[in-house]
Amino acid sequence: VLLMAMSFAFITYGSKEVAAKNCGKIKNVSIANMSWASAELYAEIIKKVIEDGYGCNTSFIAGDTVPTGASILAKGVPVIAPELWIASVPKIGEELKKSNPKVVNAGNPFGNGGVEGFWVPKYVVDKHGIKSVNDLKANWKLFTEKSSPKKGVFYGCPPGWGCEISGRNLFKALGLGETFILRTSGSGANLKAGFAKRFKEKKPVVGYYWDPTAVTAKYDLVKLEFPKHDPEKWKCI
Repeated sequence: VLLMAMSFAFITYGSKEVAAKNCGKIKNVSIANMSWASAELYAEIIKKVIEDGYGCNTSFIAGDTVPTGASILAKGVPVIAPELWIASVPKIGEELKKSNPKVVNAGNPFGNGGVEGFWVPKYVVDKHGIKSVNDLKANWKLFTEKSSPKKGVFYGCPPGWGCEISGRNLFKALGLGETFILRTSGSGANLKAGFAKRFKEKKPVVGYYWDPTAVTAKYDLVKLEFPKHDPEKWKCI
C-alpha cells in the first residue's frame, strides 16, 4: 500500500508488453478517491500513470483519512491513498508506520507539507487585530450570525474527517464554547461555502481549514497562532 503521492520522477512509459509486466500480480489497483480537491486531482493523475504507463486496471474507492486509514490497516485496500492527514488521527498514523514494509509512505505531495489550523480572512486581522486563537473569545460578537446572535459561529470539520475529532477537542480545550458555537459542516463543499459567503459579504468568519487549497489563497486566509503546547498532552487531542 502506498500512502500520500506516488513518486512520479521514476515512472517511465514503455511498450504494452513492458507495461503488462510492470503491472505485477495486482490486476486491479484500487485508489482512494477523497472528498477534497487536491486528493481528487492526485487520484486522477495516479490513475492515468498506472493505466497508461503500466497497463494496470484501476478503480476508485471513496474515502477520507479516517475510513481509508482504517481500511488499509484492516484489509490492505485501497492500494494507494493519495493523501492521508494523519496528524489529526495520530493513532492510525502510528499503526500505519508500524505496518512498514506492507504500508509505505511514498512521499509528501505538498513538498513542504500540508498545514491545518484555525483561519480568518486577512481583513479581520488588519481591522480587528485578531492574530491568535486567544483573541477569539473576547471578540466573539464579530462572528455572530442571524442564526446565532448570542454566540459567535466557528466553522468546524465535516463528519468523518480526522480533523472533526481533533478540531472539536481543540475547540473545547481552548474554552471557545463559552462564546462560540461549533457549527459542523456537512461536507467539504459546505465548509468552503461557509467561508465564501462570509467573505463575499466582507464579514468576519473563523473556522478550520487546511493549506494549500484554493480557498486559503482566493480568500486570503490567515492561520491563527496557537499557544505553546505539551506534545504528550497533544496526543489526547
